[in-house]
Amino acid sequence: MSKRLHIDNLPLSAKPGELRSLFEQYGEITSAIVTEDPESGRPRGFAFVEYEAASSAAMARQALDGHEYGGRTMRISEGRYLFEQGGATGEVVHFLGCLAVGLALFTLVAYLLAQLICRANG
Repeated sequence: MSKRLHIDNLPLSAKPGELRSLFEQYGEITSAIVTEDPESGRPRGFAFVEYEAASSAAMARQALDGHEYGGRTMRISEGRYLFEQGGATGEVVHFLGCLAVGLALFTLVAYLLAQLICRANG
């Protein structure tokens, strides 16, 4: 089991400190992150909590999955690391790399065409 938990269906009022207080009774926490929309800064309703030990994460998941928090029922699953598993962040990085190569090729072709036109006219 991973040391990182993904907590879904949180109330939009959830704060990292409150989340940490709820989860730290099962072991030492290294981080508690409540995700926010990058454009608006508003909470997105899910979070990640990472424990020092995988056994603590397993205990917290068993105890709190389905637990009522802020009027909503939390769903807790094993957290994934996007770079390790090629998640959305890895796909974005790959896309940007391909875009950069495509832009470089386009620039080269445009330059060569401009040189041919200049030589033909001049």
